[in-house]
Amino acid sequence: MDSGVNSLSRKPQHKSFIGSSPTNKVLSSVDTSRLIDVFVSRLHPHSKVAEVEDCARRPTIIGDKLKIIDVHCEKLKSRYEHLYSSCHLQVRVKSADMKCAIDLSMSNTSWPQGLFVNRFFKRKEDGHVQQ
Repeated sequence: MDSGVNSLSRKPQHKSFIGSSPTNKVLSSVDTSRLIDVFVSRLHPHSKVAEVEDCARRPTIIGDKLKIIDVHCEKLKSRYEHLYSSCHLQVRVKSADMKCAIDLSMSNTSWPQGLFVNRFFKRKEDGHVQQ
C-alpha cells in the first residue's frame, strides 16, 4: 500500500502565521483591506443610495468594534422598478476583520425588517479579449 512517494524524503511544511505581539514594535506591517460585496433588495422604490450607505455604517450592521474604511452603494436596475429597488453594497474593512464583518453583515438581526440581503457575486467575464 505504498503510494510511490517516500514520506521520509519530504521536508516538513512550516505553517504561515500573522504576528500578534503587542510588545515587539521594532517593525510595522502594512494595513491591508478587503471588500465585502452585499446584495440588498426589497427596498422601497424611492430609497436613496445615501440611505443604504448610512444603514451599512450603523453599528447594528457591521458592529461597534470593526472599523469601516469605506462604504459604496450602487443602485441596480430592478425588474419592477415601481414595486421595489435593489442595490450592490461594498463595505471595505481591514483584512483581519473580514470574517467577522461578513458574519455581522449577513446576520438577519442586523438589517431592517423585510429587506432581502445576500452576498453579491459579480458575473464572470466571458474570457474574450476586447479590443
